[in-house]
Amino acid sequence: MKVLLVEPKYGYKEALPLIPIGKGYLAAVIRREQGFEVKIIDNALHAYDEKTLIKLIEEFGPDIIGTGGMTLQINDTIKIAGLIRKLYRSDVLLVGGGVHLTIIPDDGIDLFDFIVLGEGEDTFLELCKRYKETGGDKDKRFYKDIPGLCFKYQDGEIVKTGYRGFISDLDKLPLPAYDLLEVEKYNDFLITGERAISIMTGRGCPFDCEFCASPYLTQRKVRYFSLGYTFRLIEYLIERYGFKNFRIMDDTFALNKKRVIEFCNQIRKRALKLNMTCLTHVNTANPEMLKKMKEAGFSIVAFGIESGNNEILKLVNKGITQEMAIKAIKDAIKAGLSVEGLFMIGNIGETKETIEDTICFAKKYNPPYNSFRRTGYNWFQFATPFPGSRFFIKAKDYGEVISFNYDDYSHQIPIFVPRGLNAETMITLREKALEETNMPPNWFFRRIFSTADRLKRILLQRTL
Repeated sequence: MKVLLVEPKYGYKEALPLIPIGKGYLAAVIRREQGFEVKIIDNALHAYDEKTLIKLIEEFGPDIIGTGGMTLQINDTIKIAGLIRKLYRSDVLLVGGGVHLTIIPDDGIDLFDFIVLGEGEDTFLELCKRYKETGGDKDKRFYKDIPGLCFKYQDGEIVKTGYRGFISDLDKLPLPAYDLLEVEKYNDFLITGERAISIMTGRGCPFDCEFCASPYLTQRKVRYFSLGYTFRLIEYLIERYGFKNFRIMDDTFALNKKRVIEFCNQIRKRALKLNMTCLTHVNTANPEMLKKMKEAGFSIVAFGIESGNNEILKLVNKGITQEMAIKAIKDAIKAGLSVEGLFMIGNIGETKETIEDTICFAKKYNPPYNSFRRTGYNWFQFATPFPGSRFFIKAKDYGEVISFNYDDYSHQIPIFVPRGLNAETMITLREKALEETNMPPNWFFRRIFSTADRLKRILLQRTL
């Protein structure tokens, strides 16, 4: 039986698509079962026209097609599903999934035979196996006992088959099917310009930020792949593709100090020459750990600071203060690491003055990169009320949501405008932040500046 996975493209055309790790895991789990052949089409990477996409689907001839992703991908997800419905009518099992459809299954319930809710590997595998066992029968009676599904049943009744717990032992998963992807074509770069590849060493985040959907999706639970599994993955990517630059995509890689130090020790024991970056929370920064990370090959650590104003940090439930962020930055710099400061513009409660506070904070404590002092990259994105976050629910109490087109939910265009501000002022402040806190030339910031005027025009046209 043939299973096709389609990664939808992002609504924001300037986005640089990363390796679709989720589809890689799904593909690896399915093809491990006897009697299944799997293919991945990455529409985020290629942005195929409709004719080409149809041709690629028909050439493979799938029995089951799965698609879905983030909110920024939902419009293409729906477009792909509609295309498949026209092409195959009822001849294939069409399955939706991913972050957005987990949160708002109603957005796809009329197109998909089934929607997989939450972590998908076990649910999707069980669904595929049941479909094969029934000889391709889509009668929903055969699937009601599979937890983690949502579908329309008799008389339009929407059925959710119950909660499927998280995978407790992540090591039971095979390595992601990177071989089914055109790895060499992804423009995944570290901020310093080196080509990299993205991996995950764990899933979940324990924090409870207002602007994030993770508390809903992962229930603030953190699970890790073992270090043995993680190094099997790293060494595979080195041997097969020659990578030495790795972007660790965990929400909070440095959460467990003991694990991070052992990870660093293992790199040295294995004599691996790596260049790595990771994202973590300010209050997990530890001088000893940061020093070990530098010695093991980390060159960059990214801190989600969000704001340089303590009142805004309280409002978004970040769980940190300016003082904690300053210490984390200083400790990282002292350890010899470059710091990526991740900031938001336009969160709940924001004013022009609080945004200026954030710009001043970045300029003072994470100054621009230069050839003498290898520190200081600052990202400024617009706070966006994503479905699944408390921000999504509360936004109307603090300002106005000015776009409900999910293609705009890229952090690159103001979606939410706090009371007392307007979208044009927010765009101007963001441009100021990028110009004053980062020293050009830099490939990413040149890209942002070249599109700033176009984004202004798009936004203003949509708000007229």
